[in-house]
Amino acid sequence: MNTNVFNSEIHLVTFVLIVFVFLNLIALLLLKNKLKSKNYYKFLFLLFAILLNNISSGLLPDVRFGVNLLSQNILAYTIGLITTIYYYYYIHSVYKIQLFLKVRPSLIFMIFLLVLIVGFILPYTMTGNLYQARKIFIVTPLIAALLLFVVFVYYGVRDLKKNNSLLANFNVLSGIMGIASIMSLPFVIYIFGDNQPLEQFAYTFGLFFLIPSYYLSIHLYKDKDLKFILTAREVEIFNLVVENPTLRFVDLCQKIHISESTFTSHMSKIYKKVQVQGLREFKERFKKSIPKN
Repeated sequence: MNTNVFNSEIHLVTFVLIVFVFLNLIALLLLKNKLKSKNYYKFLFLLFAILLNNISSGLLPDVRFGVNLLSQNILAYTIGLITTIYYYYYIHSVYKIQLFLKVRPSLIFMIFLLVLIVGFILPYTMTGNLYQARKIFIVTPLIAALLLFVVFVYYGVRDLKKNNSLLANFNVLSGIMGIASIMSLPFVIYIFGDNQPLEQFAYTFGLFFLIPSYYLSIHLYKDKDLKFILTAREVEIFNLVVENPTLRFVDLCQKIHISESTFTSHMSKIYKKVQVQGLREFKERFKKSIPKN
């Protein structure tokens, strides 16, 4: 039974995933006013990049395109690399899980660009053996995925334990599943070889968490809903800072009888939950916002 669609190299599973991503991309564009948030353009580009990767990975290589297979494979792998780095950057910048903050996307990009050239493009160009080039190329991502898996589970569980809000925990879980989706790809390729439906499902799986996480964030981080993502103590400190914008932390902490370091620690957690970079952005955004207990 032929499971490809439109007489192309695109497998039915890949096609379903393409339609899924495409529909969400269109919804995001058509309902921009309702679905726009601070991370709107970042998320929009993420969907576009994954859509492009799914299409290129599904279509290429194909002898009917009239372009040599070497060039097609290099193009598909390059698109995949760029998409993966941006995928990581998105989670790094939006979800702010501690592990991801320690490893900058630019460093990941430089490492994997070097691996792509030395471990895939050069061997493939010299030998013309795609299977052998894939085996060489996959070694570095496989080792990196194994190491990161252990570390990200540790940091992810630690972040989950810190949050008292179910909604905040779902946000952390979404970031973890997004990274897990990327990390699973080397294992799928190594174990199953050239298996398009499994590869594309593994790569796109993270979106089943990131998409609802984005839509929820539009409502969760509105001023009136802050009480659902902050603890009672954090709401108290939030109100204190908003009501006294000219006072320093050293003065504010005395009002609720805690140390300045404890006060600062609570504020760091609040920044993370409401997705701001620091005190200046916090004050600008929440000038008139007082969530009630």
